[in-house]
Amino acid sequence: LFWEEIMLGLKTVAGEGLHIIIVGCGKVGSALTEQLSKEGHDITVVDQDVSKVAELTNLYDVMGITGNGASYNVQMEAGIENCDLIIAVTDSDELNLLCCTVAKKAGDCAAVARVRTPDYSRDITYLREKLGLTMIINPDLEMTREVKAIPARNVIYIRLLGDYKSNDYCGTWMRLFHFAQEQALPVKDMSPLCIYHDDPKVTPTDKLRTDVCLQLSDKAMPKGDVGFKELPAGRYAIFLYKGPYSNLQAVYDTIYGKYIPEMECTLRDEASAERYLNNPADTRPEDLLTEIYIPVY
Repeated sequence: LFWEEIMLGLKTVAGEGLHIIIVGCGKVGSALTEQLSKEGHDITVVDQDVSKVAELTNLYDVMGITGNGASYNVQMEAGIENCDLIIAVTDSDELNLLCCTVAKKAGDCAAVARVRTPDYSRDITYLREKLGLTMIINPDLEMTREVKAIPARNVIYIRLLGDYKSNDYCGTWMRLFHFAQEQALPVKDMSPLCIYHDDPKVTPTDKLRTDVCLQLSDKAMPKGDVGFKELPAGRYAIFLYKGPYSNLQAVYDTIYGKYIPEMECTLRDEASAERYLNNPADTRPEDLLTEIYIPVY
């Protein structure tokens, strides 16, 4: 299921659900409670509004606690010591971050925070690393989205190993383009396409695999480190994000933590991909367009 697939370090017993604490019973918290309770997880909801807590406990088979979710005593009452995952989705970024910080100290669990303020969004990497957060969700990120069947595609590619943030994507794509020119290959789409095979949360940095691809209208013969493959046809949840590449981690967290559940999609066991629609060399970071492909059923 969704949360088991993407959370780092969750220790679950086969056939059993997770113990999850959801802090904040607003729109996002209610949607998560509905989804995760239906999946058979042990849910405890926390909110300072007694009526919101009562509403969710009456609708779903969940426990409810009225109180401040950042309080150590409230978290202990909610069972933080045996918790697998805490999700803080109140209307306050500061409260959400504090909830997760307390939870990481009081228990051994994964932590997800809702963060909407742009200043904090720019600090995603620092917050994840220093506070030990597994995921940061920004529900206000604006992205167009659709689910679409994509036909099979022919690509030549060069595989890179290493940190996703440090790879020489531009240089590698230029090598592919020159190869296509030299071999007189029929290029179908000039927009660079990158396939990311591994989750950086669980895969060592030096083993992260990226395929930098150039799409062709026909098959081609591999040569040297330039390979050829056919990407299989299938359904994809496709998101168009406008903004700096440095914010893509928050974009993915929001896609997986908010949009995929809302779209009621089930993930396929295939790599995600990004298609870059303009040139970072002559485009302002805030105007960069990235098309993100998530394989789904």
